[in-house]
Amino acid sequence: MVYASRRTRSNREPPAQGRSNDSSAPRSNHNNPASAPVPPYYPDTPGARRTMARVHDCITAVDKHAGQILDELARDGLADDTIVFFWPDHGQGIPRGKRTLWDTGLRVPLDTQQSIQLAQEALARK
Repeated sequence: MVYASRRTRSNREPPAQGRSNDSSAPRSNHNNPASAPVPPYYPDTPGARRTMARVHDCITAVDKHAGQILDELARDGLADDTIVFFWPDHGQGIPRGKRTLWDTGLRVPLDTQQSIQLAQEALARK
């Protein structure tokens, strides 16, 4: 099964200042622009901080959603028989993000999860 979420796609209109793309997220899940990390290649301005806080709001929303999917697999008794691959696109459509040939636009994170049982069975077959 492949599950694809478009929950935080960059082609959406930017959310209102201080709001996440995931409007259902509790306010406590929103990142404070004043404490948002700003990469050294961006100017440290209020606008850049708002943008980076919004990026981290999207990361928080995706992380929460991935957790819900993993919880559902566990509830359905499928977690021990499922290998999960998680990869996003290249991130936000911001300078040096996706759509650029800089390292920051080319690197894509990949995370996998599988049960110890599946890993042991695979090793036993070797």
